[in-house]
Amino acid sequence: MRKFALSLVATFALALAIAGWSASPAAAYGNDAIYQIEFSLNCNDRNSSFCTQVVGLGGLWGWIAVGNDGFADVEATFCGHGFPLAPHGGAGHISADIPWSYSSTPGEFPWIDPNGQYVSVGGGPGAFVFPATAGHYSFTLGPGISATAQIVKIPNR
Repeated sequence: MRKFALSLVATFALALAIAGWSASPAAAYGNDAIYQIEFSLNCNDRNSSFCTQVVGLGGLWGWIAVGNDGFADVEATFCGHGFPLAPHGGAGHISADIPWSYSSTPGEFPWIDPNGQYVSVGGGPGAFVFPATAGHYSFTLGPGISATAQIVKIPNR
């Protein structure tokens, strides 16, 4: 759980850094999108240290269009409230073009691709990693902590 939490925090930091690095226009909105990915992580258990000290009460919600040009357009909103120390959390939005690649290694989220292939958006320990096989994936880490992903593979791409 601690490794997962650190990965989530690293993902936020990576996404913010890349958002500042990439100013190119979004490409996957057009005819080159290979995948459309929707994801959410909800954390609302006031008794969970993961929710109150790592993520904050709230979560992460987003959409990714994975293009055949090696970049993924990411739109994500996050909210984390209730931290015991300042700044006590807050909300924000990430809009970025981030490099992506295929991988045979699952990420920190405990969903498993039935074909053993993954889409890794970002890179390194803070990457967003999703199953490459189309479908609906979900998991629960405990009461009030759940995540979902909807993976759509665009036909003939």
